[in-house]
Amino acid sequence: MQKLKLFFINNVPFVGGNLGTDYLHGDATFLKFPDGTNALLDAGTTVSGPHIAKKLRDMGVSRLDRFILSHPHADHGDGFAAVADAMDVGEVIWSGCDLNNLSYSPVALNAAEKHGIPVRTLYAGDRLSLGGAELEIFHPAKDVPFVDPAAERAVQGEWVNNNSMVMRLSFGKFSVLFPGDLHMAAEEALCAQYGDRLQSTLLKIPHHGNDTSMSETFFAQVQPRLGISLGRRCIGRIWIAFTEAERTLYATYTDGDITMETDGAELSVSCRKGEKTYLL
Repeated sequence: MQKLKLFFINNVPFVGGNLGTDYLHGDATFLKFPDGTNALLDAGTTVSGPHIAKKLRDMGVSRLDRFILSHPHADHGDGFAAVADAMDVGEVIWSGCDLNNLSYSPVALNAAEKHGIPVRTLYAGDRLSLGGAELEIFHPAKDVPFVDPAAERAVQGEWVNNNSMVMRLSFGKFSVLFPGDLHMAAEEALCAQYGDRLQSTLLKIPHHGNDTSMSETFFAQVQPRLGISLGRRCIGRIWIAFTEAERTLYATYTDGDITMETDGAELSVSCRKGEKTYLL
């Protein structure tokens, strides 16, 4: 039976210490598609990159068919340098970015150039068929970057966060929305544009569960049955939203590495607090 597998990697044990030099969070999700091909979505920090590469090797992964970079901030892309050193990579996919933005970190693209890995840019409206699973890109649009009028371009990286690649991966009755590090203004713009198309079984909590993100409007529009937060924390407001809606929220900083597997009709979840199966 064909299945879609998702492995959400806990970065926190690898990057503790000084927030000023080493982020205490980072995104990294390994995807294995029904046809056996795979992808790594983001790769954590420079510090966590070698550990991510080792975890992939320990899982029997010797080659990545694709690396998907949601946006080029250090806690999403810099670990790719170690991954690319450890194994062959078929291609890098990203959403493009303003090369003059001061918060832009080009480490992942530099690693691609070093290893001769082709780079492909995807925009809103693009789709990929991945062995029975479908990946749809919602954001950003080509040549129309989202600009938050309340934020200066380089301050805390809002501009780059708000140009995160937003993707919805679906397989059978299962779907997962990956919104990168979108802030609330960009979330609500997506809601206005896509409406019910954002609805998903699983929501990767935007921006590591920080207070910049996951507005009430966004949560209500996505209507996730499950949530997953990758990072060092997830603020109380988000936990409360899931609890009051009687939905389940997982977090790598409390639950460790989290494995999900679905045949399109059921979803099994495994982590340090146990195993659970959801009927879709």
